[in-house]
Formats: sequence, structure tokens, C-alpha cells
Amino acid sequence: KENQQAARLARGGTGRRLDMRCRVEGCKNISRGPRFGYICDKHRSELSAKEQREAREKWNAAHDKAA
Repeated sequence: KENQQAARLARGGTGRRLDMRCRVEGCKNISRGPRFGYICDKHRSELSAKEQREAREKWNAAHDKAA
């Protein structure tokens, strides 16, 4: 029990929760995260790199950070 508490403290905070949804409009799939540009497997195979970039830019514009 003490070790668990120490490990929890050493890890620090959990950080921010990532929004793992696909960035393509209308898609409800889960993406593979930042390494894959937040695009789901289906759209990574169907869309060109340019189309994926445009989808991310559109999503970012619609979801401005409230910082």
C-alpha cells in the first residue's frame, strides 16, 4: 500500500486527457493519437496526406483552445 502511494506521487499528475476522436468531420471512430495525427485507421487509408492535413486544420479551427 505504501509503495502504491509512493508510485502515484512519483508519477505526478495524470496530465491532460487527450481527445482521441478522429479529426474528420462526422467520424465517430477513435484515432491512434498524436503519432498518427488523430486520424482513424479508416480515414488514414482513404484520405491523402493533404486531405488529412486539411481535416486537422478544419477541426482545430472549430475547436479553439480555451487557454
